[in-house]
Amino acid sequence: RRSVISRPIRFLAMGTLFRNPLLRALLSFAGTLPIHRAQDPPDDAGPAGNVHTFAACFDHLRNGGAIGIFPEGEASDEPRLLRLRTGAARIAIGAHARGTMGLRIVAVGLIYERKQRARSRAYMRVGEPIAMDEDLATNPSVPTDESDRAAVAALTERIEEHLADAAIDYQSAEQRSDLRLAADVALRWEHGDPRGRPPMGEVERLADRLSEAPARMEKEVRAAARHYRDGLAVVGVPDAVVAPGAEE
Repeated sequence: RRSVISRPIRFLAMGTLFRNPLLRALLSFAGTLPIHRAQDPPDDAGPAGNVHTFAACFDHLRNGGAIGIFPEGEASDEPRLLRLRTGAARIAIGAHARGTMGLRIVAVGLIYERKQRARSRAYMRVGEPIAMDEDLATNPSVPTDESDRAAVAALTERIEEHLADAAIDYQSAEQRSDLRLAADVALRWEHGDPRGRPPMGEVERLADRLSEAPARMEKEVRAAARHYRDGLAVVGVPDAVVAPGAEE
């Protein structure tokens, strides 16, 4: 399928992954750049090793490319966003200070249907962009760069706000599981196909709306979903088997 992004993207990955020779070769071949964190093992480059990575990012952005970064800085199964690291803001501010104009930061929420399963479906929600030239114009006589902690903190906060809008947060993994099941079943009936597989985007959007419903309603929906799941587990059958009309 044709990509919706025409520009070349260079992704950033944890520097610890590059310690494995095979992974290092594959990541380097894909143009991936290492990002080092303060908590990484002492034999790694540490944050000081990011100088070369940041320089490569500045060059790539100046040449019209795009940078893909996971701003939380780590993989997580948590149902909500983790605290954002400052790397995305530092790269954007640094590139802007070096004369790259027209920069936009686009928050993307990535939701997996079953993260641990190969070829699992994924749903992406793209947020409104942050336009560096318009929203964060700097004083031309004293340009802000990535060493300005106040500017980095302010931009990181803005990125976090945009990412929160693009992502789907839940109070717990149990809430996420219950509401996804409820949304999936409801949409199958709405589509007139009790054994069907509704588009993941529709399921996630409905589950998100259910999570924002009044507390009493949300509690009742979750209770019904858990009761339904537990009943299926007792008899050991998938819900499509017991759906009316499924035997035809």
